[in-house]
Amino acid sequence: MATAQLHEADLRQINLQNTDLQQADLSRADLRLANLTQANLAQAVLFEANLTGAELAGATLTLAYAQGSNLSGVNATDADLAEADLSLANLYGSYFPDANLPQAFLESANLRRSIFQRANLEGASLQGSDLRQTDLREATLIGANLSDTNVEGTFWDGAIYDQTTVFPAGFIPEEWGLIAVESSD
Repeated sequence: MATAQLHEADLRQINLQNTDLQQADLSRADLRLANLTQANLAQAVLFEANLTGAELAGATLTLAYAQGSNLSGVNATDADLAEADLSLANLYGSYFPDANLPQAFLESANLRRSIFQRANLEGASLQGSDLRQTDLREATLIGANLSDTNVEGTFWDGAIYDQTTVFPAGFIPEEWGLIAVESSD
């Protein structure tokens, strides 16, 4: 199914486990409660797609374009979202433990009450996002941009950062249990 044209398709509750959807056009598709476990969605277009409650555990979404998509309540444990564009996306209450999101774009996204424990957010841009009550414990935030984010009630214990990490104005990482590391530069 690589490079499939599934624009606006109704794929609710479909089982696409282990399916190759690389470069597929799934823009505005309805994928609510779909099983995309271990699916290959690398470079897929998911613009404004509805993935509410979808199963994305172990899925590959590298370089996926999911701007404005609804990913609320998804399970993306161990998913690879390197360089994915999730700007303006709704990830409310989503589950991303151990996920790989280096260089991901999450600008102005709703990440409220999501779990990113042990997630790799190295170099990710979260500028302007809602991180209220988000769990970032033990996450890698080296080089991440968290400027202009709302971090009220965010869980930070054990998250690591370096001098290139940008925090919201007035935020003091040590007071919240973050761990500074030396940059590898």
